[in-house]
Amino acid sequence: MITKSPAEMTSDEQKDIKRRYSRIFPRDIFFAAIDYGEPLPLFPNGEPLSIDDLKHHDVLLVTGIANPKPFETYISRNAASVQTVVFSDHHAFSAKDISRIAEKLNNIQSNEKILLTTEKDAVRLQQMKISEEMAKCSYFVPIEVIIFRINQMKATEIVCY
Repeated sequence: MITKSPAEMTSDEQKDIKRRYSRIFPRDIFFAAIDYGEPLPLFPNGEPLSIDDLKHHDVLLVTGIANPKPFETYISRNAASVQTVVFSDHHAFSAKDISRIAEKLNNIQSNEKILLTTEKDAVRLQQMKISEEMAKCSYFVPIEVIIFRINQMKATEIVCY
């Protein structure tokens, strides 16, 4: 199993990997990739939002995961602009953190601004006391882990939530 693979790989990329690892892994080689879903409201009072809608929004991206770069890259490709607030992995948010996040969000000079976070961080942020104004524009992006076998052009075999 090769983890953190791109969800789509060219035939040449797959052949190269198979050639490099065939002696070590003589059987099927499987890949695990992350696929991002549509943004969902962090709180019940949030409005629906699609990934296509992000191109009209300025995003404050809040992460507390081990490697936020792939997520940042994905959001940057889809949003009008992105500012980030990065915390360490498994960060326990404090009231001071929420104040800092709210201040950064308020400093974004746009009528179309949102706070966006990971599904993992959403669980911890939902437990915090957040203003109604901030809650209305707060979203998270769910992920799926996709497992696929070499020589498949699209990751479709197994989807884990």
